[in-house]
Amino acid sequence: MPTPKTRAPRPEKTSTSTESARSSPRNLEIRRREISERAGLLRRLGYSKSEVLTRLRGYQDWEYEPFHKSPLAGEVAALVEAVFASTKGRVTTLQP
Repeated sequence: MPTPKTRAPRPEKTSTSTESARSSPRNLEIRRREISERAGLLRRLGYSKSEVLTRLRGYQDWEYEPFHKSPLAGEVAALVEAVFASTKGRVTTLQP
């Protein structure tokens, strides 16, 4: 008579393991890029810097509510400022 197959028990996930994975350097860099891309999109759609900052801060608060605070909450203003910084306009003609 064959013996029944049983699965090995799964390791318990702790909040520290998921929290550390959430704030790994690679994950934080991806989140920074996402915030910058959103800010750029909103700028191209005609939103002002203050409106973009309000929206992105609200997005960060919503994403981490009710138990955590965003690890990038202090960086949102700097990321938006970088997107809205004056840059040289596009050149549409060839220059030597």
